[in-house]
Amino acid sequence: MTQSRRSSLTESLVNIAVGSVISWLLAYYILPIWGIAQSAKSATQVTLIYTIASVIRSYVIRRMFNRWAV
Repeated sequence: MTQSRRSSLTESLVNIAVGSVISWLLAYYILPIWGIAQSAKSATQVTLIYTIASVIRSYVIRRMFNRWAV
């Protein structure tokens, strides 16, 4: 049985939401190691860029696997 597109998107968004929190915390505490000023704004910007990319990537890969499973 395959997932519906809506279910695939929902799963991806929940997965990415959890990952975003972890990503923000890591960015906030790791950016200074590379000489980037530590701020909530910079951590949020980095996390937002990667979150958008992750949502798209996760959704496309899931849809490809569902198509191949049929």
